[in-house]
Amino acid sequence: MPILIIALLFTGLALPPVCAAAQESAGEPVPVAGAPVADQHDDSDTLSADDRDLADRARTLVEGHVADDTFSGAVLLARGEQVLLRGAWGLRDRDAEDPNTLDTRFNLGSITKTFTAVTLGQLVEAGELDWHTTVGEVLPDYPRRDVHEQVTVAMLATHSSGIPDYWSRWDRAGRPATDGLHEYVDLFVKRRLDFKPGTESSYSNSGVVVLGLMIEALTGEDYYEVVRRRVFEPAGMERTAWLPIREPVHDQAIGYEKPDRRGHRGNGADENPGRGCPAGGSYSTVDDMHRFALALQDGTLVSPAMFELLTTKKLDLHPGVGYGYLFFDLGTGDGRHVGHDGGSAGVNAEFYLFPATGHVLIVLANYEQAADLVAGELTRLLLE
Repeated sequence: MPILIIALLFTGLALPPVCAAAQESAGEPVPVAGAPVADQHDDSDTLSADDRDLADRARTLVEGHVADDTFSGAVLLARGEQVLLRGAWGLRDRDAEDPNTLDTRFNLGSITKTFTAVTLGQLVEAGELDWHTTVGEVLPDYPRRDVHEQVTVAMLATHSSGIPDYWSRWDRAGRPATDGLHEYVDLFVKRRLDFKPGTESSYSNSGVVVLGLMIEALTGEDYYEVVRRRVFEPAGMERTAWLPIREPVHDQAIGYEKPDRRGHRGNGADENPGRGCPAGGSYSTVDDMHRFALALQDGTLVSPAMFELLTTKKLDLHPGVGYGYLFFDLGTGDGRHVGHDGGSAGVNAEFYLFPATGHVLIVLANYEQAADLVAGELTRLLLE
């Protein structure tokens, strides 16, 4: 199932950053009319004729959206380690006219869930956790008895726990600048379950926050530190972290909302929580996410069997929209792709692996819904 369909179904549900690109091509990148010069680098000198054709068509597609001002962000398309297209386009900061580069860090939104999934997989492989472990077995002081006794790790990781999503309550609470896991928990812990655990499925960022609390309890460490040490460091992801969205640092993309009728794009910072959490809000670059993709599949982070378990469909969140343990599982055959997307105000990102062909597609945008648009079209290109 193409990524574009996922985007239409889930825009606004996921927690989730652009305009110059980088490329190791034979010549200098050609400026696109009306757009900043792209900062681009790829492996064009060593590509096969078919891969070069794919890379050229992909670049033309991306640059068309940059010229139309419908995309600002970074893109990486690879087959395994070989990079077909790698670049950043648009502006990191529109007010300062500061361009995006390959070093610009974008809000990943709910792609962050895959980091939580990998950490869970490591704990399961180490025998410290089981998919059928209940919340109460790890968090004996969790205040809700129904969650304590009935909700399992597998339910939390497949959005079938019944725990209501915190987004609506965060909005009603005046959009507090959340800075830690317990501040997120306060937004949902007293609310009634949406359904009996395990009987239905409904996308819930709250359940992933509970998984983060379980990771902290099992490791005795802060969730953010656990993921840095267990995922980012082994994968070589030196530029991936949770950054403060409301006070961006110098290399952090500012997220811009959809344009209004006058074409103005507002800053989406106030529409998002402060620091992200296990469900979303980490920041990264396309290069770091490529390293993550490779480490996921070569045994660096989890075994091949665990990678398959995490990414294989356990249920359908919607017809044709398969979901594993915090990974989407879409399409069939050579078109099967696994990964996640993310989106909120000014935030949009897509991260998908194509196991049969070895392709990796990463699109990070600081225009709302822009990554969905570009990734959907690039996916159709890959499936031709």
